[in-house]
Amino acid sequence: MLKAPIPHNEKERLQELKSFEILDTLQDEILNDIVQVVADACEMPIAYISFIDSDRQWFKSIIGVDLTETKRDDSFCGHTILQDELLIVQDTYKDERFQDNPAVINDPKVRFYAGAPLISQNGFKLGTLCVADIKPNSLVAKQIKMLKSLAKQVVAQLELRKVQRSLTVMDNYSEILLGTMLE
Repeated sequence: MLKAPIPHNEKERLQELKSFEILDTLQDEILNDIVQVVADACEMPIAYISFIDSDRQWFKSIIGVDLTETKRDDSFCGHTILQDELLIVQDTYKDERFQDNPAVINDPKVRFYAGAPLISQNGFKLGTLCVADIKPNSLVAKQIKMLKSLAKQVVAQLELRKVQRSLTVMDNYSEILLGTMLE
């Protein structure tokens, strides 16, 4: 197994990730729906949205396995965030990066992986939208396009929620300010 190198902009990437306040949050219906759609469209038993923190991969939404996090060093997604495009591994047994990965040699015995990086508006790769299978597999062009498109939708949801949090803070501040002025 080859551990993914740390991105050159890791400090800034982690700051951007934390600004979304997504880590260690509850399940989310919209993101769960996206994961279900990608699993169904790609005909894969495993699909998930994960975020790469400093030392762990944390799963926001996941189908097909019962995980909340793994070590970053063991993650497929640590490799995915190093690139702008999909990472597709048709057979993990034939890829030196993953052939002795714990998720390959132990349950769930991942043999196929495809992950799209979740890239913020500021260009930081926060995590991934992925599908996986327990047998070697591939994706057709239509599935690849859909996986990329849905990864953009995940980021759009994150960005929207960030703006909503900012507006709520501003509304609360305005109410306090107005209340002070009326006294």
